[in-house]
Amino acid sequence: MPPIYDIPDVKKNFLVSEVQNVHYIKNYLKVAAANYAALKDFFTKYPSFKTNPFYLTGESYAGVYIPMLGVKILEGIKDSKINLKGVAIGNGLVSDSINTNTQILYLYNHGLIDEEIWQKFQKQCCNGCIDSCDIYNIPDNSTCGDMQQDLYTGYDNNLVNPYDLYDDCEPTDKTIAFRHKIKARNSNLILKNLANKFAQRDRPLYYGAIPCTDGKKK
Repeated sequence: MPPIYDIPDVKKNFLVSEVQNVHYIKNYLKVAAANYAALKDFFTKYPSFKTNPFYLTGESYAGVYIPMLGVKILEGIKDSKINLKGVAIGNGLVSDSINTNTQILYLYNHGLIDEEIWQKFQKQCCNGCIDSCDIYNIPDNSTCGDMQQDLYTGYDNNLVNPYDLYDDCEPTDKTIAFRHKIKARNSNLILKNLANKFAQRDRPLYYGAIPCTDGKKK
């Protein structure tokens, strides 16, 4: 059967109705129930797909709502007759605390954190042991909270693909790194015709491009 796309809005665990009259569902169970109701409506409208093998797949925040939808399907299997065959989640978020506590380790091990800041943070905020450090519960408005934000500086200020560190990403002309690249290029006195070719290549791709991590910076 063809894929069915369920696209949560930018607030992730909320569902949005009309743009001019926004309504948020702030309860995970209600979100799962709403997704399940939408799925049943689909099979009611297109009954020819109902007996086909059905797989739930997703990535990132799907680690939260895909399993809950799977449970709803299994709970109502006698009623809905949805032929659920499996669930697949790639790089899923399953815990905010685990995500926070492991992300800094990931960035450090990939060379995206300043060594001096890292050692200082580990000594002053984690009793010298980052592996058992509960970074998630460090208060934001604290010395360690400020140091924690400093750890992300190297990651946020570089042209990094947030989904694949080793793959390309698309900068916009408003990014800090993009401006630095243009300045360096001009200072190297690249021939005008070559500079024009670079400029053509560096124009933002508005379709099918993954923005770099510093794309939000002005």
